[in-house]
Amino acid sequence: MELQIAAGLGAAALIYANVVEPRLPVLIRRTLHVPGLPDGWRGGRIALISDLHAPMIASVRRWVPRALAGEYDFVAVPGDFAVRARHIPRAVETLLSLRSRLGVFATLGNIEYKRRGEAAKIAESLESSGVRLLNNSFVRLERNGDPVFLCGVDDPYTVRDDLAAAAPPVPGFRLLLAHAPQVFEREGIESFDLVLCGHTHGGLVRLFGRPVFAHARMERRYSSGWVETPGKPPVFVSRGIGTGHPMARVFCRPAVYELTLERADEACCE
Repeated sequence: MELQIAAGLGAAALIYANVVEPRLPVLIRRTLHVPGLPDGWRGGRIALISDLHAPMIASVRRWVPRALAGEYDFVAVPGDFAVRARHIPRAVETLLSLRSRLGVFATLGNIEYKRRGEAAKIAESLESSGVRLLNNSFVRLERNGDPVFLCGVDDPYTVRDDLAAAAPPVPGFRLLLAHAPQVFEREGIESFDLVLCGHTHGGLVRLFGRPVFAHARMERRYSSGWVETPGKPPVFVSRGIGTGHPMARVFCRPAVYELTLERADEACCE
């Protein structure tokens, strides 16, 4: 009898982790108090969506525009769109349905490189659809007369990032999009003011607020939310909207984020 009960509980846990929780996304609102933020960007709003892993679960895909129904300065997508380019149009359709003043900006992640030659096709599909891809490049954005540089690097997890190429040659506030927290191992990361990442999926399984699994020790530290490290810029890490394989989440629901920027000497924490 005890064995049967244990087997039943195990089966229920597997069903919950693989079928239920991945279909229970949540919108998380956070205010980030960032040192040095230009006055014109105080109150700026960013929709952060990472790790779509398209094709997304249909119910989750339909939920995203309802959750992020506000107006944003821009939408940030730090990588892991899809393994195949044929899945990009539906994902982009979801992103472009969001209301943003400046558009959708993205980088590539590690899964785009799983199939030979597919990353180039994915990049072409993204840009032809209206998504601005920042792979080791930057763009100047303005709000209320004040500029910031939105910078992006190619996937750090597969060591394709180039911070020097992503950094503008003139002074200014630099917000960096990078798929994976491995970017913090790179020389030059201290020249940026704020970083938005994904990749970790929050660890997929969390107990007592901590990740159970991580690809690397640093991914345990940078698993989710706001993290400050001496000598490095503050980072906000998304736990992602999609899942990998296996498609399991436990106490780590898929999430999209509504981030509001404010200036302060001390940063917020999750």
